[in-house]
Amino acid sequence: MLSRPTLLFWVVFLFIVTLSIFSHYQKPKTSQFQVSNLDTKALTEPQTRWQTALSKLPQFGAPETTPSIASKPITGIESSRLIGIVLDTPKRAIVMHPESGKVMRIGIGEGWLPGWTLIETRINHVVWQKESMEEQYRQMLFTTKK
Repeated sequence: MLSRPTLLFWVVFLFIVTLSIFSHYQKPKTSQFQVSNLDTKALTEPQTRWQTALSKLPQFGAPETTPSIASKPITGIESSRLIGIVLDTPKRAIVMHPESGKVMRIGIGEGWLPGWTLIETRINHVVWQKESMEEQYRQMLFTTKK
């Protein structure tokens, strides 16, 4: 048989658990929509306050207009934008064409501008060479604005 202190402990424990259950029990509250008071727009488009809050932040606002690429004529190899470098085999430079905005994948020995060929790819830059003058142009992947 259980000793008196052990029995007293279990009786008090069960009493506390029972009181806790009754004191924390709540009936679920249900709200029924008054469909006759709401129009179809209110039912189909929920109120989203988070969208208006985010639209006030500059990074989530409307994008700024960018100058047209077509307004800048191609002046040379430096007018293209280097957007990526593939260092695996075959090595490639990923370049955006300055007029059309088309993304081109150019391998070693190839080029997008007549007379210029890709001769070297590195981690952060590529080297273009002009065939007729032996001129080289180093195009950086990440440029720092000062």
